[in-house]
Amino acid sequence: MLSNFKDLSDKTLMPIAKTVGKLGFRPNQLTLLGLILMAGSGYMIAYDNILEGIILLMFGGFCDMMDGLLARSMGIESKMGGFLDAFTDRYADTFVIGGMLLLNDLENQNLYGVSGHAWAIGALTGALLTSYARAAAERSGVSQQGVGMIERPERLVLIMIFLSIGEFTGIMEVAKAAVYVLAILTILGHLTVLQRLVHFLQNSEKNEE
Repeated sequence: MLSNFKDLSDKTLMPIAKTVGKLGFRPNQLTLLGLILMAGSGYMIAYDNILEGIILLMFGGFCDMMDGLLARSMGIESKMGGFLDAFTDRYADTFVIGGMLLLNDLENQNLYGVSGHAWAIGALTGALLTSYARAAAERSGVSQQGVGMIERPERLVLIMIFLSIGEFTGIMEVAKAAVYVLAILTILGHLTVLQRLVHFLQNSEKNEE
């Protein structure tokens, strides 16, 4: 969804990316820094240090936004950089959702008769398959830009929102907030995979005509 506003966001954030470049950062350095921050976020979340986990998640997401923009601003986009970005994103998703899987009391949470751990596994597979569906389709020449209900930016935003609700509002416990967002990510993630499959089938037939 947010990818539909990519041109606007890129234009807005490009001055920040140029400033980051002037500080001496290179795109691949930001990519690896983002991965480290995401790993730290998952670790903090797993040990119920939710505030620290959210902060690290925010900075990790910032690095994820900046690396591609920085590469474009410096005119050094490369296949290696794109591969590294996609590769580390999958690890980052695993670290963050894995941290939620290890949250204290998540195993005792149930939603619609499904355990918190099962929702976490569903959310992780949905995240990984969403990315795989896009990569597989685009290798065959079918663009998946903007296709689907949820992509990585939305996942990170939803996780931060629900963890913040659990940590700061008192409306519900962190583990309960976590199981709600994991359920949302599971449902939307697998619906996105289905949307991308349908989009691929429709457009691959057109390409063959």
